[in-house]
Order: sequence, then structure tokens, then C-alpha cells
Amino acid sequence: ATNRAGGVYCDEAGVTRNSIIWRNLLNGVWTNEWYVYNTGASFAYCCAASTNGMPGGWRCITNAPGFLQEAATNYHLLYGSACIDKGTNLAALFSADLEGTIRPLDGNWDGTNLFDMGCFEYNPNTADSNQDGVPDWWYHKHRLNPTNSATTAADPDGDGLDNRQEWFADTLPTNPASFFRLGDISWSNGCRVSFACTNSRAYSLEYATNELNGSWSPVSSQTSVRGALSGTLTLMDTNRASVLRLHRVKAGLPP
Repeated sequence: ATNRAGGVYCDEAGVTRNSIIWRNLLNGVWTNEWYVYNTGASFAYCCAASTNGMPGGWRCITNAPGFLQEAATNYHLLYGSACIDKGTNLAALFSADLEGTIRPLDGNWDGTNLFDMGCFEYNPNTADSNQDGVPDWWYHKHRLNPTNSATTAADPDGDGLDNRQEWFADTLPTNPASFFRLGDISWSNGCRVSFACTNSRAYSLEYATNELNGSWSPVSSQTSVRGALSGTLTLMDTNRASVLRLHRVKAGLPP
């Protein structure tokens, strides 16, 4: 039975379910085959390059699985993968995937939690298909493509901020009036900087004494400050040094 095919080896009359059988190596050569030793074995809810000759084959698909980085052996599923929500309910056997992610989840946003094919459950809340630091759910919410690397630098609303910047500032990428900006700068016992904020982001006040060298330093006790529920935040630099200070505010995820 050696050197006949790569992939799944079935020596019992059982059912292989919710599995991805794809581009397995046989003697250093890619193969889409499987070897079945027991004629009573069958397959259901599986993804394989071809179901021709596969015993059983109930609800199997031949679509490419859409791995995040197949060449790097990263077999997490990409946004829109044909394997998402296409498995059968195995809750009685498995309550989590290979990494401990609870399954099933609603990976295609249709309102129903279903098992995925494969060993990793696609989690729309944490998945980052184009690996730019922006989660898939946010792109999906704004009808943007999470798998396209060009989406990161795109500016669909033309406000001068790309999609990644809009994500970190918690502003709307499809509304040109929604972008992060300072609301007021005043002097009262120091430099006071006020701006619109959200409670899901943290803000840091930085200063520089020379705008040309690109060197910015954090203002003491004014870094990673959570946004106020009121929607307005004021950060302050109380330093009264004789050297003029320039200021800027950075927005990002809370630590």
C-alpha cells in the first residue's frame, strides 16, 4: 500500500468529514489523491481537488480551499473561502478547532453559526486576510475587500486618509467628513489639545522641538489615554521650557 497516493489513508469503514484534502506530497510531487484501504470508508463535507473516485463524497466540494499562506504552511482560511460554513455539525465531538477557537462560528455573515471544513475555524472577529493589521470584519462592514492588499492604501472617500489609517482612528472610510483631526489648541498652564475621540481607541500626545528631523517624543502621562465616553478628549503638555515645542496626537488601539 506504499507509494500509491498521498493524502488521506482510511483503514476503517468510517466517514471522513469536514476535512480539506489538498495538494498532498507523494515522493516530493504534489498530488490531489487519497488512498483508501478499506472499501467501507467514505467522505462527506470535504474539500478535494477532485471527487472522482472518492467513495461516498456526500456534500463534498472541489473549490480551492483558499488558505492564508499555503506556501508557508499557514492553513487558516481566507475571507470568502468556499470551506467557510460548509461543514457538518460535529459539536458532539469537537467544540473547538486545532488552536482552541470555539466552533462553529458565523464566518460568512449570514446569521447562522456553522462548522468550517478544515482544522481551523475562520473567525471574522480576528481574521486578517491581507495581513495589514486591519481585521476582516471591519473591511466587510464597509463593503471593502479584505483579501486585496491594495485595499490597505486605498482612500475610497477621498479624505486623504487610507483605509488602514481610518481603522486605527476609528473613523468611516466611506464618509469624507469622517476623519481624525484636532478640534482646538490652546494655552492654559501648558499646551492643551482637544479633539473628537471614541472609547474604543487610545490617544497619545507627542512633541518635537524640530519639525525637520522627524524626532517625536511622548509627553509624560499623556500616552495611550483611553478615549472619553463624552466623545471629546483633551491632552495637555505642562512643560514650560523656553524651547518651542510642536505637538501631534496619535490614535490607535488600546494597549
